Amino acid sequence: MSKTLFRYIEIFIMSLIFYYLNFEMVSMMRVKFDEATSNSSVFYFTTILFFLLLFLYFFRHNLNLRFQILFSVCLFYIVLITLLHLDRGDSVYHSFYLVVRLILPILLFQNLFNAASYIDSKTFNIYVVVGILYMLYNYNINYQYVIFNQLFVEDEFRTSANYIFLYLGPLLFLSNNKLIKYGSMIIVTVLLVTSLKRGGMICLGFGFISYYIVNEMIQKKSDIITKALKLGAIFIFFVIVAVYANEKMGGVIFERFASILSDKGSGRDKVYKATFDLIINTDFTSFLFGHGWNSVVLKSKANLSAHNDLLEVLYDFGVFALLLYLFVWIELVKYFRSMIRRNSKYAPVMAFTIVSFLVNSMVAHVLLYPSYIASFAIVWGYIIGKDYQTKNYIK
Repeated sequence: MSKTLFRYIEIFIMSLIFYYLNFEMVSMMRVKFDEATSNSSVFYFTTILFFLLLFLYFFRHNLNLRFQILFSVCLFYIVLITLLHLDRGDSVYHSFYLVVRLILPILLFQNLFNAASYIDSKTFNIYVVVGILYMLYNYNINYQYVIFNQLFVEDEFRTSANYIFLYLGPLLFLSNNKLIKYGSMIIVTVLLVTSLKRGGMICLGFGFISYYIVNEMIQKKSDIITKALKLGAIFIFFVIVAVYANEKMGGVIFERFASILSDKGSGRDKVYKATFDLIINTDFTSFLFGHGWNSVVLKSKANLSAHNDLLEVLYDFGVFALLLYLFVWIELVKYFRSMIRRNSKYAPVMAFTIVSFLVNSMVAHVLLYPSYIASFAIVWGYIIGKDYQTKNYIK
């Protein structure tokens, strides 16, 4: 196939990918979503996207990067363990859909790696902007719908759908257009601050700090005073957004942070203890090979996920899966270090994504939601694809 044809294919697939992420985002917002109201078209659309990407995967050049290989092996192993524990009454429909969503990030990574070669940056930026604006439009509609119909259990509606924007946002941070770049940073900041997710706000803060530090390391232009002024400007920006949003929301944002000690991180101490009890009381075989997808939620006394990917992976998929997951972390950081050594202009954005990934893995969960992994795979695939095109790329 010609490069021009592949370019149009990639543009078409980008549209499908954002349509799929929109489905994922909306489903996360309907926190009282009734199984009877689930739309089968979502299942069929995701399945078609999966097989389309699978077809293209076997008919194009694929990158054999160590990180990509470990990432793929880790997800395939999780799928295998999931299939071994399908005796819990899961329907074939639900199980197949879960497997498709778990393998999809592998294909998305490779597809976005190729998109970085076939689609010029300007065209890519246009499609990403349109895609995210489309998602923001649907986010607002569903946000109003959930609030109006009170489809939430707690006093305030706190949605995890905002994390998708946090993880996808770095695609726009790469833009040479300052309006797109800084505008997207402001939008992501507002979404995370108003989501009332403390972990998300912490991820965002550390993410921007890491972005700034690595950017200064790469450019090596600013003096100490200029660096201090820039860092101060970033801090003031966060304060202004937080204060304004806090006033508009009746002081609930600052109350959430003030209550960290009293509620112990939304009861995370009890969640961690309940998960540790599950791990300690498990049998040896299950310790090695896990109990199956989402088992912490199903068996924990807290009736919640572990809110820590390491604990979640250990109990759900076993110690071998945990080792694979840790190797993915290590290889990701090693690749990032090689970007810094080469002064890659993509290193600052990579720093933002890695910090978001590692911090949220420790204080919340990434692996539990396939849409989160898919979002990271999209961003990593594109960043590494652009980095691959540089002459001093080190495999």
